Amino acid sequence: MGAGERQMLLVMAETQIQDGYKPSADEKKVVERLRALAGDDYDARDIKRKVKAMVKGSRKSDSQPLHLPPVFNRLLKKFRRSDPE
Repeated sequence: MGAGERQMLLVMAETQIQDGYKPSADEKKVVERLRALAGDDYDARDIKRKVKAMVKGSRKSDSQPLHLPPVFNRLLKKFRRSDPE
């Protein structure tokens, strides 16, 4: 998975969390790892501002809610196997 894909996954996870999703302890660790991998390229405030603008914007009747892609679950499983805790 490339850096851009990891950042997109992080944005999607952050959006779900901001929308009220309560991540498990392992999911929190994956999100933290994604944040660390993004480094200085990740600006949480900018993303939060953009997400807020999208959420408050008008919604088209044919649009679907945001869902985390299956790759997030694969990363979670991989993380659980490699985590020494």
